[in-house]
Amino acid sequence: MDPRFKIALLYTPPECYLKARSVIEFGAGEPSQLFERLTIEWIKNGLLDSLSYKKRQVANRRQQIVREILYGYDFVSQSSAFHIWLPLNAPNIDRIVTGIKNDEVDILGSRDCQVSNVPGPGGLRIAFGNVRSDEELIRGLKILVKHITYSQ
Repeated sequence: MDPRFKIALLYTPPECYLKARSVIEFGAGEPSQLFERLTIEWIKNGLLDSLSYKKRQVANRRQQIVREILYGYDFVSQSSAFHIWLPLNAPNIDRIVTGIKNDEVDILGSRDCQVSNVPGPGGLRIAFGNVRSDEELIRGLKILVKHITYSQ
């Protein structure tokens, strides 16, 4: 399944429709009519449910890979999610993130996830929704473990 194809639908009460539409158009633009009609057809014929089920299966499989490679690390996840949060109490977390990125693995540190100037708990957001294969995920996770182990 191609993780780059995404569309969202919003159901509103009739009295909220115009306001919701204007907010969406202002913030995201209007979807193409082709994708809109295609999505409606997929809902009607059950294909969207089938694709959603397959996507959850991929997420579950990748979460299992993460559990195996990060065995012994406490992380926060949900079985159908394409990301985890790995808390790290490492004072050199920025150096860990830089090292991982230098090994051509894209990752976000806690500083990248902040929404205010008040630092939150240290950690890494590990996303794997755009990973092309399980092998690529395994490679990236092994690089992650190498940098975390090296930093301790």
